Amino acid sequence: MSEPILKIKRNVYFWEDHNFTKLRESTVGRKGLSLFELKDMDIPIPDFFVISSSVFDRVVSNTLQRDAQHLLEKGKNPDEDAVTKSLLKTDFDEQVIEEILSAYTRISGFTDAWVSVRSSVVFPSSPEVSFSGIFSTELNVRGAKNVLDSIKRIYASLFTDDVVTYASSKGINLADVKLAVVVQKMVQAEVSGVSFTIDPITQDSSKLSIEAVFGLGDSIALGELTPDTYLLNKRDLSILEKKIAPQEWMKIRVLQRGNKKENTQKVTISNNWSHRQKIEDKYLKEIAKISLIVESKLRRAQNLEWLMS
Repeated sequence: MSEPILKIKRNVYFWEDHNFTKLRESTVGRKGLSLFELKDMDIPIPDFFVISSSVFDRVVSNTLQRDAQHLLEKGKNPDEDAVTKSLLKTDFDEQVIEEILSAYTRISGFTDAWVSVRSSVVFPSSPEVSFSGIFSTELNVRGAKNVLDSIKRIYASLFTDDVVTYASSKGINLADVKLAVVVQKMVQAEVSGVSFTIDPITQDSSKLSIEAVFGLGDSIALGELTPDTYLLNKRDLSILEKKIAPQEWMKIRVLQRGNKKENTQKVTISNNWSHRQKIEDKYLKEIAKISLIVESKLRRAQNLEWLMS
């Protein structure tokens, strides 16, 4: 009689150890699956690992078993801060902690790496429903304890009023939504931005648009800076238009000082640089080439974050 085959239930999926074709959204979520797909295309992306949605299930279940009466008192939706505090009090299983810290050590090397911690939603029943920008993102996280706490804060973001309202508007039962979490190494950016493989203004599919700022690119998403905008012809990558936006300051990552939680600061840009084109033409074309490779392989338009260091 043959020996029974035991399936190993993984808590953490490290980028070097798994192929896209062997993974599912139900385990690593949409963002996690996309990153493994990009990795298998040999697209240059920072090292990452994904915490399985099964860990989310266990942490949330343990939290509710302990604190449900307190969180749901008065018959109202639980307060966001109360949910976060309850989740932060819930310990991960020892095996989960060991796997997360092992993966964090692998992407760190000799010193603790700066990482981003992002949600990777699991909702395979309705792939057309977008959750973009709905859940929290933790940037510039460093150190084992901070990584573990950031993962729990991502979990807590499922229970915010904004998410509840969004789910209600789409007819979604939040009990059907799960979160995997992506932890990805951050790179100090000299220039960063977003590429759109279809012109986002005119929806012209023959043109590609690239936005760029000096420093960290979250200042674009937050509306803090107006980026340069470059329009390219997708057929030959010729540059059709440049709109250079003056930039008086840039956001950079800094080491924490004392108990200070803020890991970024704004640095003034000299007059000589503030009106310059953010990125050379040859690098614009490299970003465009990579963006078009992804669009071609995935057979759909793409919005891609990028940076240069």
